[in-house]
Amino acid sequence: MRASVIVMLLIVFSTSLFAAGRTAFPVAKTLMTPRSLALAGAAIADQTWAGGAGLNPASGVNGERQAGFSYARHSLDLWSGQLSASFPIPDNRYVLTSGFYLSTFNFGELEKSERDLGLTGETFTAAEYVFAGYMSGAVNDIVTWGLSLKYLYGELDEESASGGAVDIGVTWDTGWHNIRLGAVGRNLGKQFSGYGSEEDPMPSELMIGGCRTLDHMPMTLHIAAIFAATGEEDWTVEELKGNPGFGFSAGSEFSINAEGLNKPVFVRLGYHSRGTGMQTGQSLDAIAGLTFGLGLNMGAFDFDYTYAPLGALGDVHRFGIIGTY
Repeated sequence: MRASVIVMLLIVFSTSLFAAGRTAFPVAKTLMTPRSLALAGAAIADQTWAGGAGLNPASGVNGERQAGFSYARHSLDLWSGQLSASFPIPDNRYVLTSGFYLSTFNFGELEKSERDLGLTGETFTAAEYVFAGYMSGAVNDIVTWGLSLKYLYGELDEESASGGAVDIGVTWDTGWHNIRLGAVGRNLGKQFSGYGSEEDPMPSELMIGGCRTLDHMPMTLHIAAIFAATGEEDWTVEELKGNPGFGFSAGSEFSINAEGLNKPVFVRLGYHSRGTGMQTGQSLDAIAGLTFGLGLNMGAFDFDYTYAPLGALGDVHRFGIIGTY
């Protein structure tokens, strides 16, 4: 199999998922829940929200048993999805929650290509997986913490790759003007083996941000700065289009009290600065990096949908449901 096929897949995969540069296991940076994607990954300071542990394990404290599912169809035959569950842990002193999630990005069925021969008529499959277990806790009403342990695995025809990583995060309610702060180190780890002889750096990143719920409007604003590790494992400001720049994401969530519903409908909008790397001269370049989402609560179930335009790479429609039982 031509090495160029592998490189092409990884580049397309990384770009389409808001990844900057080539790293191992870009699936680990995929925003798998519709709400995370709708807010462009900026909601790292949220406390106790369903599905938050995949972005910041400190946000996984909810005190309820929950199960979730999300699915997205990407361009060509690419698709991604996640299964998750959380369980409260009885404790007389702290509020503790444990949980797990399984994420996957599947490239579908691909045609083999040999050097100097072109397509062979044979096909193969490619996919990457993340299995994570986490624990979140609330020391009090102000501070939450979280830790995730991840095992990552990828398969590409007859080759495979594996790795391990941790996420460590905190959130803090400042008590000032409804402002909460958060920080998380994501995908801090090592690739155990690569595809063939190639090994890439892990998609490690440090995110620092905050959110504020407005006083006189049912809206919460989110913002986060993103610092990425280079291939030499030195921490630096994230690169945009190959040049040193400032990586950030921002999002807003507006709630509407719909008649006949005891919970509001949520309208979400986000923007990720990595969207500048998706501009390819197409008509949708102007909105590359923007995300749009809707959420609806119906009793024990939350239904979410997000649309993310990715220019010439195609659009992503992500659906999700989370149930409390």
